[in-house]
Amino acid sequence: MRPRTLLVLFVVVAGLLAFIWFVEGDLPSSEERREAAKKVLTVESADVREIVVERGDEIVRFRRQGGEGVASEGGGPAEGEEAALDLAAAHLWRLIEPLESRADEAAISRLLDTVTGLERQRSLTDFDAAAVGLSEPRARIRLISQAGEEVLLVGSDVPASSHLIVQRLGSEEAAVTPREVWTAIDKTPGEWRSRKLFTASSTEVVELRFQRGDRAIAMVRRAGDFWLESPVDDRARGRRVDEFLGTLLSLEAESFIDGAAAAGELGFDPPFASLEITPRGGRASQRLELGALVPQVVEPEGASAGGDGEAADDGGPTVRYARFEGQVVEVAEEMEEALGWEAADWQDDRWSAFDVWQVDNARIRVGGEEMVLARDGGAWRRGDETIGYGPVSDFLYAVDEASSEDLADRALTSLGAPVVEIVLSGEDAEESLALYPAVEGHHPATVSGRDFALLLDSETVGDLLAKLEAVRTAEPEAEGADEAAGGSAG
Repeated sequence: MRPRTLLVLFVVVAGLLAFIWFVEGDLPSSEERREAAKKVLTVESADVREIVVERGDEIVRFRRQGGEGVASEGGGPAEGEEAALDLAAAHLWRLIEPLESRADEAAISRLLDTVTGLERQRSLTDFDAAAVGLSEPRARIRLISQAGEEVLLVGSDVPASSHLIVQRLGSEEAAVTPREVWTAIDKTPGEWRSRKLFTASSTEVVELRFQRGDRAIAMVRRAGDFWLESPVDDRARGRRVDEFLGTLLSLEAESFIDGAAAAGELGFDPPFASLEITPRGGRASQRLELGALVPQVVEPEGASAGGDGEAADDGGPTVRYARFEGQVVEVAEEMEEALGWEAADWQDDRWSAFDVWQVDNARIRVGGEEMVLARDGGAWRRGDETIGYGPVSDFLYAVDEASSEDLADRALTSLGAPVVEIVLSGEDAEESLALYPAVEGHHPATVSGRDFALLLDSETVGDLLAKLEAVRTAEPEAEGADEAAGGSAG
């Protein structure tokens, strides 16, 4: 055979192989085709945009919300968050008929997975539609996607079994399938509502506002930390805010109040308290109003269920009427104490906002002398000398743990010259701390960015100064000791 002919044949064979690879390679395998043939419906759950469940005269309709993603505070998704926000937006379902409410995501997920994953245990080709409940099905489930609509007809139970008979509208075959599909839809319209009130997570909240009577508190997130915005401008107590947010965002409706009485009768005119959060990314604020206590049967005779605004002293959480997105519910709320706190109770009681592990450098001035500390692997350098990890760590922990319940306005406090000045830096952040002579038994302590001084007790200050002295007098380590320290330091 001539070389030219061989070349032509080679090109033809190569083309056929490429065709098989690129075209047939995308086709489902025999096993995949067998699995697909078992499915009653062909639509995938991720493609469904609307669900309609019809049972007799009752129609319940759900619609998937979003899918376009959520912007960050800067106008676009924050770094590392785009995929997560897109996913969250694409999986929010709303109940739009006969009620308007956020839907129970778990219940919708079960319904979708059950219906789209429904497999035929047996096919029926010669059947009496009336006899198997398909001429007048007890339920129709419509799954609507961009590709169109698929309808599942739900017929009769198979006697003495855990199966029932279904049919895809337009198919000539019926199928015997597990009964889970009926369990997934056997709910009243109200039972499809989400019991969870707030949808944001604590890390997504950028504003928090609440009011009880004439006491109003507003907080905003700045560089990751919450700061009080009103009635004072000061750093908020992080742990306390986190606990409060955790309680608030975990609230769930104990029950739904439909056709509720007038707002005044339920304690919403005016409300006992109101709470509002704003998530990042320009998402709408979510507001919750707390009303009156829910009347309860009190035993033994003579016990009180509480007054207008006071919790029942029965050892359990207070149950109140609440209004959220126009829906009145009952909630067991455990925020009674926190809602009564003054602004001072929310102000940060810590002197430094740094955690020990965040500090890379420290400049300390005492009596006109300055000492510079710099993290060096597992050890610290004091100027040009390497000293042990322990003394510096002990000192930084003393600074980190210094706190006080008492605060004073810096402008109204006689501070004098500072006893100790400390500048901490690390991770592109810096703060300046100052400790002053005692005033009426307490040492005022200030930090940059705050208009308030903490009043530290003498025991706290004495411990801090002793540990600072231990850093100042620590013996330098021999060359190479820092590498050894690096292997054991935490």
